[in-house]
Amino acid sequence: MLIVGIRLVETLAPLQNTSGGFAGGHGQYSHLATSYAAVLCLAMVGGDAIRMIDRMAMYGPSMALDPSTHLDPGGDGWEA
Repeated sequence: MLIVGIRLVETLAPLQNTSGGFAGGHGQYSHLATSYAAVLCLAMVGGDAIRMIDRMAMYGPSMALDPSTHLDPGGDGWEA
């Protein structure tokens, strides 16, 4: 893996929550927007980097959200 991929994995690893998804910062809740950006970056790097995603943990919370009105459970809502 290229140095960019290694640095990306090292940066994103602490932002991945056990409940699924990636947070915008250390100790924050997962958010659909930051999770989307993290997954895209890992996909662009490719190789072993994409394997760091805990897909099973990410699946449940992301399927429970209605992305047309909410980006994280209990927050960031707006009226359509």
